[in-house]
Amino acid sequence: MREHTVHIHIKDATWNPDKNDADYNWPAEGHGRVREILRDALARGYDAGISIEPHMVVVFHDAQSKTTDETATRTNYVEYGRRLERLIAEVKPA
Repeated sequence: MREHTVHIHIKDATWNPDKNDADYNWPAEGHGRVREILRDALARGYDAGISIEPHMVVVFHDAQSKTTDETATRTNYVEYGRRLERLIAEVKPA
């Protein structure tokens, strides 16, 4: 499917068996192989869209996941984006 990819959506997690659900992580700090996937995509010339959905503070599409702390949500999205920018710079071919 790599040759047909037109959008990469970044979300990383580690499975937590104690709660039978995922713990969401910064990009490339979970088990999602984000670093390897981005390195491969960029080496193959991928230059299309990349989006983020951290899920670390709130999962917007989950009615059970709620927060009233908009500052924490905004701060998390900005930090997630900055970390992803650094990761892309690190793995992007010269």
